[in-house]
Amino acid sequence: MKELYLVRHAKSSHDIPFLQDVLRGLADRGKADSKLIGQYLKDTNSTVSKVYSSHSVRTKATLAILNQYLHIPDKSISYHEDLYTFDDSGKVFMKYAQGTEESIDTILMLSHNYSCAQFAQSISEGNVANFPTCGTLKCSWDVKSWSEVKMNNVTGVTMMTPKMLKR
Repeated sequence: MKELYLVRHAKSSHDIPFLQDVLRGLADRGKADSKLIGQYLKDTNSTVSKVYSSHSVRTKATLAILNQYLHIPDKSISYHEDLYTFDDSGKVFMKYAQGTEESIDTILMLSHNYSCAQFAQSISEGNVANFPTCGTLKCSWDVKSWSEVKMNNVTGVTMMTPKMLKR
């Protein structure tokens, strides 16, 4: 079994006018939502062995909070400019998934909308319509190798959002 958690960065701050998009940090709500998702991942025994993240400040900040719950070693985390994408239906995400070492069963990716929403809609065959900030999509494949992971052979897709956890 191979599992991918795709996380959209938490709510970003717009406190500093004219700040480059890639440099925006998290709003207070984003920090609180990241804690909720981190606790959820911990409570569901999510064992992440590898992280691929956008290089933006807000994805790094989201990951830092999630990692307070997941305890992923720094050597297992990598940052990538091509995950700072807003219009990708899954090609970039699948490139990283399919290139993951076979000994790893669970990966986490942090990226941006609309790429997260497009991927979620494609892989869930339209069943995931919304991908809010700090939303977390879990995809499972009943395969032995990451190279076998495809958009059309997913065996399980679930979505969790901070709003769902606040109920």
